[in-house]
Amino acid sequence: MVMVFSAAIFRASRALMAALAVALALTPASAPGAGIGAASAAPPPDPDLPYDGALAFDVFRNGSPIGRHRLSFARSGENAGDLTVRVDIDLVVTFARIPIYRYRHRNTETWRGGDLVSVTTETDDDGTAHFVEAARNRRAVEIESSTGFYQAPLDIIPTSYWDRRIVARTLLLNTQNGKLLRVDVTPLGEERVSVGKMSRAAQRYRVAGDLRLDLWYDDSDELVKLSFTDRTGSDIVYERR
Repeated sequence: MVMVFSAAIFRASRALMAALAVALALTPASAPGAGIGAASAAPPPDPDLPYDGALAFDVFRNGSPIGRHRLSFARSGENAGDLTVRVDIDLVVTFARIPIYRYRHRNTETWRGGDLVSVTTETDDDGTAHFVEAARNRRAVEIESSTGFYQAPLDIIPTSYWDRRIVARTLLLNTQNGKLLRVDVTPLGEERVSVGKMSRAAQRYRVAGDLRLDLWYDDSDELVKLSFTDRTGSDIVYERR
């Protein structure tokens, strides 16, 4: 009986993480109470950058914390004309306080004039490594990844979700494995969303197709919430800090 129960838990955890990997794309740092490590100090706000330079979410599974998702924004390149976005995700799922799954994702994006120039990612999916190397040329965004080679249109948006233009696209770049995801996006209307100790009005969008999740953006086009249901029926929610 113990062996059967343990096997069921293992299968459920793997199914959960397969869903997390696709929906989160994923791409974050230490989980509240998960013992991943101390968080580094946040840089001072910069109003000239998206999200004043930093965006962070706590990630919950059925109301319990499993990790944290962070993004930072900085100017780079000649005359600081490029935008560099760094994404860090660290997730830990536990059972009886014992870690049964770990996920680590690192992503660096470069943007110029609103166009994606390059994406470089590394992912450790509980011991399985993935990578993406994507670069823009005159004709397309060429993608080399752990799952193969792909070619994306020049207006492709990666699944890091900070850019609201994602809801106007029907093809997205999976930042974990480099695959192209075909999606349909439906607006669901305005809702109030908690952000820290405050609440904001936000437009909710439902993404369907190769990727299934809900996204909330406020009147400043900022991502304030993300949620989806994994393959085990568990609710995964991103709550903005």
